[in-house]
Amino acid sequence: MPIKNIAIACQGGGSHAAYAAGALPVLLPQFRNAELAPSQGRAKLADEAQDVLRLTGISGTSGGAISALLAWYGYLLGGPEAAKAGLERFWDANCAIAPGERLLNDIGQWAGSLAQVDLKLSPYLSPLREIETFATATWPMLAAMWPPLGGWIRGPYFQLRESIAPHIDFDLVGAIGDFCSIPQEIKRWQAIALEARMADTPPERERLQARQAAIEHDLRARLASGGWIAAWSKAHELAAGSLLRKWPSSKPSMPVSTIRASASVPTTSRSRWCASCSTARRSAARYARSSGCSQSSTATRNWPRPCWRTGGNRPGATWRCAPNPAPCGRPWPGRWA
Repeated sequence: MPIKNIAIACQGGGSHAAYAAGALPVLLPQFRNAELAPSQGRAKLADEAQDVLRLTGISGTSGGAISALLAWYGYLLGGPEAAKAGLERFWDANCAIAPGERLLNDIGQWAGSLAQVDLKLSPYLSPLREIETFATATWPMLAAMWPPLGGWIRGPYFQLRESIAPHIDFDLVGAIGDFCSIPQEIKRWQAIALEARMADTPPERERLQARQAAIEHDLRARLASGGWIAAWSKAHELAAGSLLRKWPSSKPSMPVSTIRASASVPTTSRSRWCASCSTARRSAARYARSSGCSQSSTATRNWPRPCWRTGGNRPGATWRCAPNPAPCGRPWPGRWA
């Protein structure tokens, strides 16, 4: 049977989001992404009589977006069971537990039952704007200053990122986003290259070539995120059947050869390692020589794995360092990145 590509959209808003959180653990086991990843698996499943489903996308709004993120993250790292466990952990941890949280929940339900019309209020206008500021900024600060307040309503209860952070590695999500954006960046480069060849004036051609060079520089940083993802998977000892373990370790299977090597883009040590990792690399080489390690200092030449920059080489980008094992398997009394 042909492979059918399926995308899931999760609706937000109260009971709709709760329905999505309960339906996703039932739907995800129906997909065969892990078996379809290798080419042998695709050939084997093609002979099956029943439909073969492949999950190609999952999205949502409001509470549905949170469920979609948790389901995708768990499915990528450990399959349907991990996705189900992640959804349960998050919603169990963020339900109304403390007395103040239960009171607010009851008041909201009571007010909703009295309303005869469907009110549409913007969180960017009064009074919701002031309420949101108090709940997400003022109350967490007060709860941190006087801990007993946290027994009434938990400090981060209304803070979205702080609620999700214990369940999601945002650095990993950012690395996956950067890596998956490479095909689009290549298309941008190809379009600008065509414009440069058709440019009428030298200044216009130079401007377009400068844009090409900037994209090439950015792509080099994005390509490094593939190795970062592979290193993260190895460091966290993911199961062999995990979709993330099947991630390409260095470069994607796409026509990267279309990106020419630009001599105008400087290649420095900073393009491969941040300052901390560069220092650790030099210190590890010295330690290998002084301790009589069986591996010579040249063994650390490509250690640690190249760093990856969130956001490529754009202004405001931040360094993310790959989890690296010791270069010779021994403990090293220095600073590891």
